[in-house]
Amino acid sequence: MISASTCGTIAAAARLPEPELEGALRSAIEQGVLARPVRDHHAFRRDLVRQAVYEDMLPSERTRFHLWFGRALQADPSLAPPDHVLPLLAAHWQVAGEREEALAACLRAARAAADMHAYPEQLRMLERALTLLPPGADRSRALSLAAAACLHAGEAGRGVELATEARSLLDPTRADPSPADSSPADSFRRRALLLDLRSTLAHRLGEDGLSDLREGVALLEDGPDRARLTSTLANRLYLMARFDEARTLASRALEMDGDERVRAWAQLTLAALAALDGDLDETATRTAEAERLVLASGDATTRCVAILCEADALHAMGEDERAWEHARKGIETAREHGLVRDQGAGLTALAAEALVTLGRWPEARAVLTACLDRDPPPLLRALALTTLGGIELAAGDTEAAASAAAEARRNLSATYGGRMFQLRLLDLECAVASDPDALLADVLSAPDLLAHPRQVWPLLDTAARRTRTHRPRIRALAADLPVVGPVQEAHRLTVLAEVGDASWRHAADAWRSLKHPHRLAYALMRAGSVGEATALTTSLGATPFASETSFPPLTPREVEVLGLVALGYSNRRIGEHLFISGRTAGVHVSNVLAKLEVASRTEAAAAAHRLKLIG
Repeated sequence: MISASTCGTIAAAARLPEPELEGALRSAIEQGVLARPVRDHHAFRRDLVRQAVYEDMLPSERTRFHLWFGRALQADPSLAPPDHVLPLLAAHWQVAGEREEALAACLRAARAAADMHAYPEQLRMLERALTLLPPGADRSRALSLAAAACLHAGEAGRGVELATEARSLLDPTRADPSPADSSPADSFRRRALLLDLRSTLAHRLGEDGLSDLREGVALLEDGPDRARLTSTLANRLYLMARFDEARTLASRALEMDGDERVRAWAQLTLAALAALDGDLDETATRTAEAERLVLASGDATTRCVAILCEADALHAMGEDERAWEHARKGIETAREHGLVRDQGAGLTALAAEALVTLGRWPEARAVLTACLDRDPPPLLRALALTTLGGIELAAGDTEAAASAAAEARRNLSATYGGRMFQLRLLDLECAVASDPDALLADVLSAPDLLAHPRQVWPLLDTAARRTRTHRPRIRALAADLPVVGPVQEAHRLTVLAEVGDASWRHAADAWRSLKHPHRLAYALMRAGSVGEATALTTSLGATPFASETSFPPLTPREVEVLGLVALGYSNRRIGEHLFISGRTAGVHVSNVLAKLEVASRTEAAAAAHRLKLIG
């Protein structure tokens, strides 16, 4: 029994004369069991009614009805929409007990779904096929197909489970291994490719997956498969900040017997490494070659990765308009190929940073929210939440920013070594921490910070704004940290200005040239251009900067005291002028120095004039 069907399907399955069938349908409609037909389509009026009717049938009746429907649909597939025929056949044959026919229909439906990039449907059909496999069948191969579908469908957790089961069935020490391949080399190959797949799925869950890749490479002889795993391992090592080994293996992969996809991945890894070194010419050359190889391979996943790498490089260099326009092409490519929850989520999570930088916050919030609503894998979810948390913080909702940071942290494995992702999240966590000194004590003491200037400069920017305790360490890092490109230079000038070693005007000029309105507004405020800074924050919908600076606003009495300090008055003269005791005047002066984060009365006077806190 089915919940809805065309009249033709019912007629074919029911084997009733037409007048008798029409009478039965009319009676069911009049009694409120069926709704009135729409375009020859019959449906139960309530799903509970459908369920009650179905459960009231005897098991033998159910089997017979499903068998009739299966035979009718197989004889005339036009009785159902084209994309429903195979899934319906699989369901009818399975309940009817026709396991062989059901398995064949499931596998055909899975192939058809994959051809249409409908990966969730492919996975559903393959999961059903696993329940129909006969004794002695190669279950490991079926599990591998389902795990691969999980990757594209964005179901990384389930994919790891399936790949792990498949890998265990290929273990040569098992008493009942899956059917043997034609040679040991074939068995090694299948195990290696499963390890490659499980590693990729595990990385989506926020784990590094390196041990699987290393084991897979070791199982293979020289050839296309080993080149593929070597290229993947090189890229993963780059993400885990093991740059020297990544460079070595990516260069080796280019020399191996690999296809266009393998060479494209290797070129993208080497392009990213060149960008870290500041060699933008090599980055552009290798990225262009990767794009050419990707187009030749026709692999949609690799094309999305290539677009992401180029968009990310543009964003790193301050070319945010170009970065976002490029990323949009990648997001559309992911959508066209059914990769929205996987590659599409990664593109959105990282490329939305360009929108944030440009001040297009409503647009950035919209694309990130849509991305999160599609429930991407944990690693990609953490990336999207980190960017969204930055928007909430700038907009003044510290509670929402802290919530985003906490959820992002829950989505990253405690052992995940991807520092370029971890440092971005640490930046947000430092910005929202109630006790930043405690957190920064660990963050700023990490031994690898000099290897990540792109992520560490913004982190130092946040740290310098939020703490005085760690300023010696911040100064030392700022002196040693490499500077690659104009964005990092603007951050460097901001950090130096924050600790009193450079002019805020220079920092403002750097952000103005990059067209970064929010950071420009902050630098302008600190440089004393309060009017322009306020206009910018108002246009962005940002919170006023007074709550973000390292000192709170002065009280009216403290402003009076500061004015007299700027005139060179002593505490005694200030007290006489304001009709208070010299001791009370001294307390006010101490409070002013603390709030302005300066060490002397002379510095306080200079800060007062710079920030236009006195006339």
